[in-house]
Amino acid sequence: ACYLWRRYQRAKFDRLLKEKVREIYPVIFQANSSQQTRNLPPSSVILLSSYQENGKMHSTRTELHFEDRSLQSKCYWHVSGKGDDDDGSFRILDGLLAQDGTAYWVEEQGKLRVLNFGTFDWRRMSFGGQWRAENGKRATYSAVEVVEQE
Repeated sequence: ACYLWRRYQRAKFDRLLKEKVREIYPVIFQANSSQQTRNLPPSSVILLSSYQENGKMHSTRTELHFEDRSLQSKCYWHVSGKGDDDDGSFRILDGLLAQDGTAYWVEEQGKLRVLNFGTFDWRRMSFGGQWRAENGKRATYSAVEVVEQE
């Protein structure tokens, strides 16, 4: 029964990941060249965030690196990086950032994958979003600080 529950949760996770990818691609391909000068991300940031789980506050520190992958008028960045939270360290497997600030990235901590998704506002240096783990746990980030790396 436990094995089937894990399989079910992984399948739900994979469906949500595909949904987020389908949401971000139209944003990338509808961007035009006049939008490319607005809301551009720095090449690297530190995301300091907290969330509540089971009545307890948790914190996360994530280094995010944005590699420009723009083609003609399609403006987007590949997301990579690493971080740590109350459960230990993790690495970012994959992710995308669209020109309008919409983003997703997948973290791996041991064998557990965690999908993060939301929107950056580079003018305010802020991020609003959520995460969902393969095991079904999820939360909304309640406090986020975005710090540009030198």
